[in-house]
Amino acid sequence: MDQNPAENTESLKNILEEAGIEVVSIVRVPLPEHLRKWIAEDLEDEDESVDEVAEEFIYFHVETERGSFGVGFGAYPMLDLEGSGVSLSDIDPQFAAEAPPTFPLIIGLGEPEQLRKLWQLMDKKQAKK
Repeated sequence: MDQNPAENTESLKNILEEAGIEVVSIVRVPLPEHLRKWIAEDLEDEDESVDEVAEEFIYFHVETERGSFGVGFGAYPMLDLEGSGVSLSDIDPQFAAEAPPTFPLIIGLGEPEQLRKLWQLMDKKQAKK
């Protein structure tokens, strides 16, 4: 993704809609605090600050009728499950089992199937309410 917020927002909306996700709003926002904290804990290069690393991310907060989640683009695309009601183990049990206990609710976004699965799980969580 490039640095054109309007084009990025529209591109992401198209990707989500192709996966069947009914988007209410997509807003580009600064990297959330829970991810900034993870970066701070994971920062290996002491010459880089959290702010410098965070500036490399393009992050979107996605609102749907079923809940919200985040999508970030940095070194790779990621799905941020924070606030969705869905856990890492719901999406990828093997990854969740291998992730350290302090790992945030993020997973690499490599397959459109992950988005479809997220949407189905959010639907189930909403139905239980």
